[in-house]
Amino acid sequence: MYGPPTAPPPPGRDVRAEALRWIFAAVPLLSLGLLAWVPFIHLASRRGRRSDWRYAALYGALSVGEVILLVTIPDGDDGNAGVFGGAYVIALILGACCHAAVTGHLPRHTPHAPQQTPLPGPYGTHHPAPPPTPTPATPTYPRMHQVASELDELGEYLRRQEGR
Repeated sequence: MYGPPTAPPPPGRDVRAEALRWIFAAVPLLSLGLLAWVPFIHLASRRGRRSDWRYAALYGALSVGEVILLVTIPDGDDGNAGVFGGAYVIALILGACCHAAVTGHLPRHTPHAPQQTPLPGPYGTHHPAPPPTPTPATPTYPRMHQVASELDELGEYLRRQEGR
């Protein structure tokens, strides 16, 4: 009944969120790199970090670069341009898929109040902890210590007067 509060149970894995993360990570693979920016738009809208928006813009530019590269390679060209184009597409697909899979499980950036730990109540029930009360800042005056010592002396004098 009394004692330190019990720790809340560890959060379980959200299967729906995990499935959604892997679906978004597979989008660059399924679209052959053309939609490599989609998982990062989703991630940036969820977490709201500036760096996530930058990654979305980077993968968008890389996807546009892929389209331009593939359009400029002539048909039937077995030279270095075709090899470079294929390597670029494979690198973009693998990079975007791995990056989306790794960053998709990171926590979102939302400012919120700290969680309240439940306090144990009677009969094993848990009640949320009361919100912390703000303590007013007590100003310290230079004479405060002098007044406190004078009050201590006065209290000691009165105790001696009662003890007679």
